[in-house]
Amino acid sequence: QASASLSSIGGIAVAHGENFHFQDFVCFKSAHTHISGKRRRDETFVTHASTVVQGLNILGMVTAERIVSRLTSIHNPKEPEGHIIAEDSRIEGLKINGEDVKVILRHDLLVKCKTFSDLVKGIAGDKKSGKIVALDEDRKVAICSLVETILLGRSSCLSRNENPDNAPPRTGLAPRCRPHRGPNWGQRTTVTTVRCVISLSLFFLLLTESCSRGTYSSAYLQATHDQILWTLRHDDADKALRDVNGALVRLAGKNLEWTWRLKVLKAQVLLTKSDSQEALSVLREPLPASLVATDISVRKAMMEGIAHRQAQQFPESEKNLAEAEQFARASHPQLLGDVLNARGALEVDQKKFSRGEMTFEQALTLVRQARDRGGEASVLNNLARVAMSREHFDEAIDRAHVALDLSRSLGLKPLSATVLGNLGWSYFELGDFENALDFYGKGAQASSASGLSGYSAYWFSDVATAYLALREYAPAEELARTTLTRAHELKNAQTITLCNNTLAEIMLITGRLSEAGQYNQEALKMEEEGQDKFGTIDSLLMAGHIADAKKRFSDAENFFRRVLGDPTVDTRRRWEAEAGLAQVWDGEGKFVEAERQYLKAINMIEQARRSVNHDELRLS
Repeated sequence: QASASLSSIGGIAVAHGENFHFQDFVCFKSAHTHISGKRRRDETFVTHASTVVQGLNILGMVTAERIVSRLTSIHNPKEPEGHIIAEDSRIEGLKINGEDVKVILRHDLLVKCKTFSDLVKGIAGDKKSGKIVALDEDRKVAICSLVETILLGRSSCLSRNENPDNAPPRTGLAPRCRPHRGPNWGQRTTVTTVRCVISLSLFFLLLTESCSRGTYSSAYLQATHDQILWTLRHDDADKALRDVNGALVRLAGKNLEWTWRLKVLKAQVLLTKSDSQEALSVLREPLPASLVATDISVRKAMMEGIAHRQAQQFPESEKNLAEAEQFARASHPQLLGDVLNARGALEVDQKKFSRGEMTFEQALTLVRQARDRGGEASVLNNLARVAMSREHFDEAIDRAHVALDLSRSLGLKPLSATVLGNLGWSYFELGDFENALDFYGKGAQASSASGLSGYSAYWFSDVATAYLALREYAPAEELARTTLTRAHELKNAQTITLCNNTLAEIMLITGRLSEAGQYNQEALKMEEEGQDKFGTIDSLLMAGHIADAKKRFSDAENFFRRVLGDPTVDTRRRWEAEAGLAQVWDGEGKFVEAERQYLKAINMIEQARRSVNHDELRLS
């Protein structure tokens, strides 16, 4: 909200936002950001950034009429660090729990301390500055107080050196500025958002609780948790995993509740990376009795349900999600939308499409009521998926594009990557292989950039399938082979099956019948062992085509009839089975039956084409 940035050559940028709400947590009436940057004649680079927030309200506890955050960066490339100051930053009309609060900031602290070393030495030698709460020498970051004095109500005054545990009641970041080594002007790209201003106000909640200070306080751990979750949803799952592992190591044995909150978050990160077995391992211990009544019960059961669904263990998933839903409805209704979204995904995987769609619609209502825009984007993506599964092609693509636009506007890179891949699937099912290749490729690359290793391999296997459909056999084979190796490394059964079937088809088309049979047998074996349920139909179809090519007509007919006997088979695969059966009868010399069967297959495709309303999609 109201975020702006400058390019490396400087200039001016502005942004404005109004009536922002994030669930029931935080809202403001308006926010305005202004940034300017230039290179002076003395080769010094100067950047000014300011954000003004009007009418801030956090949980109804912290309110402020106006918050002004101003930062100025002065950087000479000859110096090891730039100098950042925050002059004229202020908070007006601040109230905590209805009580007037006046905060006087120490602007001189950053004025005097031009470098990271200056700041560390200055705080160590200045009793007024309290102490550094946290210090990261590797990243050159010190967390310290910028508050000179806090006036509570009409008479109470709490200054920094009066704080009983010598911990500062307000913290701020003093980052080290490294020399710029980029191209062009050398002007750093500068980004300022309302998030940093809201973070400033959030720390004032610490004033009401004497126990809320220190590295292992609830406030500190909540901020750590929220930052990791933000990284997971907006940026990179690999970084989120490193961060949550580091947080768990630092927290070991110090706080039971937050250890479990971070373990559940780690499981969520692992599931985003499609590592369901490791996620289940993280959550295998039962929740301590003291935490059973908390929201952690809902979150743990929900993550276990998602993990079992990813592992295609549907009965276990159903049990976990039922438990999560029961807890959410009884005590934690704010989580019900997320639980229903997870349950709907399970129902779609079970091919209970009508039930899944109804569950997603319920989830959509709840997340919209909570003003959870990220949750809304996720549910819309799932509604597009269920629409595609029900062969509502127009609706699926329309909903997917809405989900893509929303996720991009919110900066949800991993979710955007998933939507791109799903759009590739939609276009592939329509027979628009060029668009399918484009969206599959974008989804695979975006997933890789966001650390979604499982999804990346899955979408790359679909890129190979799109190449195959376009009769570009060489790139299809090369990509399918490399992706198969990667899928084995990830132990991703669904992607392994998909690659085996793609390679089997390539071998069949290019006359390598023996190799085709080997790849197909690998796929069938995985399904017989229960490792993968999603690729069964494709494996049976491929087995039928291979048997037909070997003139084992009876076996081929049996495989195709097994496909046609499944009432959940989609139109494209049913058509392929009908056409395959016709080809078998043609090979056996049953020409009358074969012609009748060919006409049946053609009629099936024509009916599917007429069901598409968009002209450009119908042409596919």
